[in-house]
Amino acid sequence: MIGIGLAFSGIILSWIIYRTSIAQPPSSEMPLPYHNVETGGYYHTKWWYEEVENQDLVTGDAVARLANDVALITGGNAGIGKGIAVELCKLGVGTVVITSRSLNRAKKTVTELVEDGICKKGQIQGMQVDLADLDSVHALANDFKSRFSKLNYFVENAGGVIIPGQYPGPHVNKEGFEALYAGNYLGHFLLLQLLLDLIESSHPARISLTSSIAHWGVTNNLTSLLPTKGWDARKSQENGTLIGAVEQYCNTKFLQIAMAFELQQRLGGNSHITITPTAPGFINTNIPSGNREKTMPPINPLGRSPKHGAETTLHALFSKSIEGKTGYFLQPYWSPLHQNLPLGPLGLSVLLWEWLFQRITWGCFMWLPHPKTHDLSFQKQLWEESLKVVGLGPPSSSV
Repeated sequence: MIGIGLAFSGIILSWIIYRTSIAQPPSSEMPLPYHNVETGGYYHTKWWYEEVENQDLVTGDAVARLANDVALITGGNAGIGKGIAVELCKLGVGTVVITSRSLNRAKKTVTELVEDGICKKGQIQGMQVDLADLDSVHALANDFKSRFSKLNYFVENAGGVIIPGQYPGPHVNKEGFEALYAGNYLGHFLLLQLLLDLIESSHPARISLTSSIAHWGVTNNLTSLLPTKGWDARKSQENGTLIGAVEQYCNTKFLQIAMAFELQQRLGGNSHITITPTAPGFINTNIPSGNREKTMPPINPLGRSPKHGAETTLHALFSKSIEGKTGYFLQPYWSPLHQNLPLGPLGLSVLLWEWLFQRITWGCFMWLPHPKTHDLSFQKQLWEESLKVVGLGPPSSSV
């Protein structure tokens, strides 16, 4: 009973803090990216489907607008990625491509969504890629370009966490990178480079990266995350601890945001591409499972559905209000900025906040990520070293 009382008190306290602390949009006089401003760093905004400019999407009158568009969702066969694919099909996006490490799993999801009447036959397609295998990433890019001449919505969603004793391996890829680092970050970086010309030639063009509030648990030593000599980039988790696995997950989620912000810088203010990192919230998926063939039961009764998990991504893809915006992070609930909270080094405080309090503050928030994601020197070094290790060498253009 004491535990229930404490939990109830915590929920009430959280609600009071939420109601009294929602910051308004920062004034134009505030210097970007507002990290030196304690209030005004994050604020509540309308969901994309509430925006006047998007009412044709909501009412289903945008058939011509979306019918010729192409979307690619990595990890679209299950969980949040599948939730995104379902919503894109319902909206009428002409071609929705989902990937999985297993082509059979991708095809199974395609068949299921067509048979259930969610997607039309031919509207959704499945492709295979193992993002931790750079050769597999090249193969996907080549196959995709041979089939499609545009890419309007690119959702870098696939991701995982390695639980010691459950993940069968390999724990290090052929190039010597730790599996989670390779799959969550480096493979997506390479795929982005290989498809960027296709995205640049497409209108509209949006890129969404599924990160996490857990990025606040990033290591203090960012140098260890650099791909050429970084310790955390190459250290196997095979004989590691659960804490180490959580920390590495936090690291890879941080790198996704840093990558997004560096691309924003390189494309510049005149680009028509909008790039947005997002947090989906705590969603009941099988992401912690080492066995990808099985769907785990819900881990937390407070976890939300994959449909809810798709909401920030859909906002990143369709919101008119964030078009061209840079330096922000979309989050589906209110929370404090977490840099100095207890247990921050392990990322536990932010994860507990998400698990316990997301439902009572659910909504769309333009939110500031960890200040280190705006470290321009680190962003640049990460980008250029990543180009080198994936075999693309120094950039031949502004990107």
